[in-house]
Amino acid sequence: MDIKIKLNDKIYSFNLDKELRISENRVSIHLMNQARSYAFVAMLHKKLIIKVRDHQKHIARARDLAVSRHTHTMGIMAAKAKSANDPALKKLEDELMHIEEARDTIEVCVRSFEMRKDLIQTLSANIRKEKVI
Repeated sequence: MDIKIKLNDKIYSFNLDKELRISENRVSIHLMNQARSYAFVAMLHKKLIIKVRDHQKHIARARDLAVSRHTHTMGIMAAKAKSANDPALKKLEDELMHIEEARDTIEVCVRSFEMRKDLIQTLSANIRKEKVI
């Protein structure tokens, strides 16, 4: 599964299947590289969480501004209804939806890497146990 995430005009892409693949005879290499791979997806996840929060604040400010523009000519309830159809606000909400989708995708990747870590540790322990016996 190819993962492509756009963050601040930069595209991050990787093949999740390839990254999660474990070879029993390369467990020591996997152990050495695990932290770096996990750090990459965890960092990307945190940046996307921050971007979602920032975008939500931006939408709230834009919504307040749209409502205040319309309250001069109509009541507050009518202004809120009219501002809900504001094209600029709709665009911001669509952007937020895409950012949230990217955040959720990377969250699944983080969990997958956590599961991979556990599998590598189990394999490593089993290999050490076999060498002792």
